[in-house]
This record gives sequence, structure tokens and C-alpha cells, in this order.
Amino acid sequence: MTTARWLLDKLASIRLAVVTMTTLAAVCGAATVYESRWGTPAAQRIVYQSPWFALLLALLGANVLLSMLKRWPWKAHHIGFVLAHVGILLLLAGSLVSLRFGLDGSVTLAEGESASQIALPARTVTVALASGANVAIPVRHAGEFWGEERHPLPNGAALVLTRHQPHVDYHERLVDAPTGSPVLEYHFEGAEIGRQEGLLIADDPERARADFGPVQLIFLSATATHPVTTLLAAGAGEARGFFVNDGSGSIRYALSSRKRATLAGMVTEGARLQTPWMALTLVIDRVRPSVRLERHLAAEPPPQKESQRLPAVEVRLDRGDRAGAPEWIAAGETRDLAEPDGGSARVSFGDATTTLPFRVTLLHFRSQKYPGTTMAATYESQVRIDDPEQGSFERLVAMNRPLHHRGYTLFQSSYAEGERMTSVLAVSRAPGLPLVYGGTALLVLGAAWMFYLKPWLAKRRGERALHRHLAVSLTAPAR
Repeated sequence: MTTARWLLDKLASIRLAVVTMTTLAAVCGAATVYESRWGTPAAQRIVYQSPWFALLLALLGANVLLSMLKRWPWKAHHIGFVLAHVGILLLLAGSLVSLRFGLDGSVTLAEGESASQIALPARTVTVALASGANVAIPVRHAGEFWGEERHPLPNGAALVLTRHQPHVDYHERLVDAPTGSPVLEYHFEGAEIGRQEGLLIADDPERARADFGPVQLIFLSATATHPVTTLLAAGAGEARGFFVNDGSGSIRYALSSRKRATLAGMVTEGARLQTPWMALTLVIDRVRPSVRLERHLAAEPPPQKESQRLPAVEVRLDRGDRAGAPEWIAAGETRDLAEPDGGSARVSFGDATTTLPFRVTLLHFRSQKYPGTTMAATYESQVRIDDPEQGSFERLVAMNRPLHHRGYTLFQSSYAEGERMTSVLAVSRAPGLPLVYGGTALLVLGAAWMFYLKPWLAKRRGERALHRHLAVSLTAPAR
């Protein structure tokens, strides 16, 4: 026996099939237990999206394919066998395609909010350069050890990832400081929303803007090139509230909408502004003229589930052989980093994202609890899909009622209670699903052929042969 023939027999053997399928069953069972303890992202990374798991599926596929080819040329009695094995191959191919090209993410929406971007279970550091270019740098899993990493940037500088922490305790506080920024503390009041609090820090990259449904609040400082009147007029015709620090200790505002005249005036503590938006009242709770935001990060033992962790990375900007000052950035943060030559770039650390070909808006969220408890019995989201190619429509997404659109599936994942209810929708895409469905159908058909149709056909052929034999016996002349 040649080496090739021996290898073919081993790869096509029933023994290899039993060992491979038993191993797959054991791995999937262990992965289910692991997922319940450590969370879905950990199970996806360690098992389902690992190279060795794909290799295990490929080995089973090779075994099934070669066991078919060993019986070539196929006869009529091989029909069920071939159908079942082709079905298994399609199932495996669909799984591999989905593992390689599919995605699993989530989108978090408060009532009235909309989004077309979803967060993926991976982290990236994004550098926004002064030229307008954005560079996204994938970050390896924060629970793994990795040393200093250097990533060249288009402007000649380099972003250096120096250290990481899998989980940090992060908190902020506002401290009065002579060289700080003015702060507005406010809340909205309305018959249907109750009380919604917030704050604005002038010119802060993250907190100078706040979205309240379709309304956007913006807090800026006037400059020589952008005087107060220009800034206040910038939002005319839109649902916006502009607050402008004029540099003399006073803050002016302009509240505009698409249908009503703009309201303008000076900001004072305790002022109740009747806005042009949905019969809402904007109350100015406090005006702090000069405040500095202090942030504190401290390493903490990480929780078991990765979804409950807050990782952080330490980064710096280098220029040639000159190193910039390192700074810690927690997940979800954006910081301005200085280069050694005086330049700067805006660096953020957070979830990797991808853009859907449509927009999702959360219209309403409803939940029902078990009588006498605070445990949710069911919860559901009424959403609107705005698709530039297929138009707009509304659907209900419930716990056992997903929404399917353009190859994406939206599941009701979880929610958060507050003044405005917040819904978390899981978003998945499995491009190999048609192959899985086709493979399942062929597998069922092949099994039915082998176990039911084939015996029935054999029985019918036997009965016909017996009838022909009896007919020949009865008509044959006696000797």
C-alpha cells in the first residue's frame, strides 16, 4: 500500500469521524460552560473564533468528503449516503464562512435615539490627526500580556502602546480652578419624561455636546474668528441649543427649532427656559465659571465576565527618537495627546465599530415584571428601520422575536432602567446561514432516504422479483 493510499484510508475512516465528532461535542459542551462563567466574548475568542476550532471543522469536512470519494463511482443505492454527506459538508462550510466573515455586535439606544454604528467585541485605539485623517489600531485582548507596540502614523509621528490594565476603577470629579472651563449643570422637565439631568463643559472634546433625542446642546467659547453672534446663529433652523461663553464671565444662549422662532438671552442660575422642543422646560441648576475635570484611574482585580471589565491602555506620541508624555486612557475615553515637537492628536480607546447599511431608531421600550418581584418577565423594543435603499418601516423586537433585515439579525439582548429606558440590541450577521439551511435540508433528506425510502424501495423490488418468479414458475411446462 502506498503512503498516499494509506493516508487516504486514515482520513476517510469511520474511526477518525467518530473521534472528530466526539471531540467537537466535548469542545462545544465545555465552551458552553465557559461562556456561562466568563461571557460570550471570551468564549468566542478562546474557542469558536480560534484557528484550532476552524481546523477541527476542516478535518471533519475532509473526512466526510474523502469517505464519499472512496465510493466513487456512485450507484443508485448510494443516493441517501451522498445526500447526507453533502448536507454535512454544506453545514461545515456555512459554519466556517460565518466564523470568518460574520459578525456579532451590539447597539445601545435610549428612547428617541438612533444609530447606524454597532460596537464589536474587540478594542481599538483611534488616532484623529490634525489633517483630518483617522487611524484605527487594533488592540489585542487586554487580559493578555503584550509589550511595547509602535505604530507609525501618516504625519510622521508614531503612536506607542506601552502598558495596559485589564480592569481599572475610573471616576471623575469637577474641581474649581482658576484656569479651568465654565460648566453648566442643567435638567430637562416634561410631562412624559420626568426629570433628565446633565452637564456641559465648554470646549471639552467629550462634554461640550449632549444629545437629548433629536435635540443637541452645545457649549462653546467665543473667539475673534467665531464671535458670540456667529456661534449663536449657527443652529438656526435646527433643533439645537447653543450656549456661548463670551469671555467676560457671562454666558448667552440661543434655543432654535425647525418650526418655531429662536429663543435667546443670558444664562442665569435657576432660570427656567421654555424650549421650542416638545413642550420641554430647560432648567439651569448651576453655573460654575471655572472648573477643571479631575480623573482617577486605579488598577483593580478584573471581574470574571469580560463584559463587566473596564480596561485601560497607556499610550504616547513619539516623533523620531523623541518620546512624548505617556497617558492612560480608559475604554470609552478620548484624550488630547501632545507630541514632542508641540503638535497634538486626539486619541480614543474603545470598542471597534462597524456601520450598518441602515439606521435603527428606538421608538419605545416596554418591560413587564413577574408579579411581586423586580425581575423582568419580558421586554421588547419598538424600533424604526430607515434604509436608504428599501425605505422605512417599524418592527417589534422582543426576547423571542428577532428582526431580520438585509442579512442582519437584531435580538433583544438586555436593557437599563432610567429616566429614559435604554435598550441593548444584539446584532449578528451570518453569511453562511443559507449554506447551513441547505445542508440541514439535504442531511434530513439523506437520512430519510437511507432509513425509510431505501428499505421501502428494496422491499418493493423484492416483492416484484418474487411475483415475477412465481409467474414464471406457474407458466413453465411440467416435466
